[in-house]
Amino acid sequence: MNIKTKSTLYMHIAVLLWGITAILGRLIELREFMLVWYRMSMVAIILLFVPKLYRDLKQVRRKNIAQVGFIGVLVALHWVFFYGSIKFANVSVALCALATTSLFTSFLEPIISKTKFNKLEVSLGLMIIPGIFLINKAIPAGYVLGWIFGLIADY
Repeated sequence: MNIKTKSTLYMHIAVLLWGITAILGRLIELREFMLVWYRMSMVAIILLFVPKLYRDLKQVRRKNIAQVGFIGVLVALHWVFFYGSIKFANVSVALCALATTSLFTSFLEPIISKTKFNKLEVSLGLMIIPGIFLINKAIPAGYVLGWIFGLIADY
């Protein structure tokens, strides 16, 4: 299998997993925090059976462990708000809010990495705003909290 075919296959699998994750988040009746808690617990248990992980963990410095832990907390919060968005609205609202990732990234990445703003990335990120407004007008008033949770998950 050549690299292009392999990459395309991986992309399709990733899209499928994202879609299934959102749908399962809607179908599972647990609240968002417990859903993320069980999900993270299952991953931690599964990772216990990966011997290479132990060797790699022994090489990580304490300073880096705190940084990785902080990133883990941020990722967990992302999932809590993502599933909260699904629970308080629906899958399409959550995924629509997730589309704002490129907009947030185009502004935050240069600030965090102390580099110049990329005009192309900012322009592409701004192009989603009309679509978001169009979709936002169709969102029922009861879904606003889900929309806000989706934006927080993205940020």
